[in-house]
Amino acid sequence: VLINTFVGGRPTVYSWRNTTSMIDYLRCLISEFSAVTKCETWKATGFRLQLCRQPCLRDHVSLIVNFYFCNCHISAQKSIRWDLDRLLHPEIFTDDAQLFLSTFDSWV
Repeated sequence: VLINTFVGGRPTVYSWRNTTSMIDYLRCLISEFSAVTKCETWKATGFRLQLCRQPCLRDHVSLIVNFYFCNCHISAQKSIRWDLDRLLHPEIFTDDAQLFLSTFDSWV
């Protein structure tokens, strides 16, 4: 299931021509879709990751999704820090990208 076509459908790309589009998607198994509680764009990160500093968005924005699963225990963890170098320069980390894609395709 493409989550953000059903929940929180917002633009994920903002162009230089002031047009928007929803071309980025999050997907999950159909059996897990009922656990989705929220899906939204993460505009604050979009501003931080775009290469040009502009007062308005001019690139892709991240998508985030919340799931609610009953009967599970999640231990407290330190907050996750995103590796911006990996996000801004994916060409340096091609092996990681291939591993992620192969794992992701086998999961779905």
